[in-house]
Amino acid sequence: MFSPHLSRLKCIVRSMMRIPRVCNTPALFIAVVVSIFSLRAFAANPPCPLNTTNPSVTVCTPTPNQVVGISPAHVVAGTTDTNTVVAVQIYVDNQLVTQVNSNAIDTYVPLPIGPHLVTVQGWDRTGATFKTNVPISLSPPCALNATNRTVTICTPGGAAVVSNPVHLVAGMNDSNPVTSVQVLADGQPVFQNSAAPLDVYITSLSAGPHTLAVQAQDGTGTFSNSRNITVTSNSGLSNLRHIIFFVQENRSFDSYFGRLGPYRVSLGLSNNVDGVPLNATLLDTSGVAVHPYHYQTVCTDNMSPFWNESHFDFDGGKMDNFLKTTTSAYSSTDPTGTRAMGYYDQTDLGGYTDRFFIQDTFTYSSTSHEYLLTDTMGDQLRFNDFTVTPTAKQGTFKSYTDPY
Repeated sequence: MFSPHLSRLKCIVRSMMRIPRVCNTPALFIAVVVSIFSLRAFAANPPCPLNTTNPSVTVCTPTPNQVVGISPAHVVAGTTDTNTVVAVQIYVDNQLVTQVNSNAIDTYVPLPIGPHLVTVQGWDRTGATFKTNVPISLSPPCALNATNRTVTICTPGGAAVVSNPVHLVAGMNDSNPVTSVQVLADGQPVFQNSAAPLDVYITSLSAGPHTLAVQAQDGTGTFSNSRNITVTSNSGLSNLRHIIFFVQENRSFDSYFGRLGPYRVSLGLSNNVDGVPLNATLLDTSGVAVHPYHYQTVCTDNMSPFWNESHFDFDGGKMDNFLKTTTSAYSSTDPTGTRAMGYYDQTDLGGYTDRFFIQDTFTYSSTSHEYLLTDTMGDQLRFNDFTVTPTAKQGTFKSYTDPY
């Protein structure tokens, strides 16, 4: 039943290809067929939902202000344009690194450690250019082996004694894209992922010695690294001997203990601390995105912990206004509030390693929360009037002021 239309379609195609032949086909039908051809030319599945602005570039990955954990970084982008897009280019820090003659791109771009500006630019047949900028940062989960095609296990440390679940973090140094990462426990696969780096909790290990191996695969084959650990069975309240309440003033957990995990790794222990999220992004008072960063000085200007500011910081659970409330305690050296994203580690302050040791050795919980979203007096009153247990018959409360 479609043969007459197919005959006309063949005639139209021949005429489009400039093959001489007389086509007795209504103009309307020609218009419809040409429209079908035009739609099919752009009917390929886009790499992600595209911006409808004409013309525009949509960068699917990486996302703005993303912390990328491995190089080369995966860059995927598509274009929207009523004119034919003839090329898509990728710039890193304003330097052209690659180009494809297409209306989309899916490739890997090598990056050095640190912040970068990735720009994806489209060209159409009229000569018009249009682009999208994406600020990102390359930050591996730990210092990686400099040798190409190697796996570095960041945590747990060598011969570490750990408890379940076992926190396993690893990074890869590979000039080729890593396409698969697999975890083997005593030679048996327990986890697999297509993305790198690796940050996973292994829950299937029994108490006793084990060998964990991380195997990465790229287009040329596999490479791996392993770590011997011992899993202990330390669950149960019967193992508790003391409960210590540690009170900090004018410091958040992320600011002071946010890098407790790497300290544990340096002692051969697992990084099982819910530390400062280095890939977090908050806006300062001028609207600039800020990632957590290592303080460059032991002294920082104050921020306001009062009721209004604390509740505005909390923002109904979004926890996204810490930089904006710094204007209540103005700083001439940091007028936009970036100091709210700073953190220390064990290399910074005198006595700081001792604080890490106390927190790591004697603290049951790895996170700290204030009783009330308010200033010192309200929290201290709440801290001192609580009761551990109504049936307690002995025990003393000692107040200690941290000089740091």
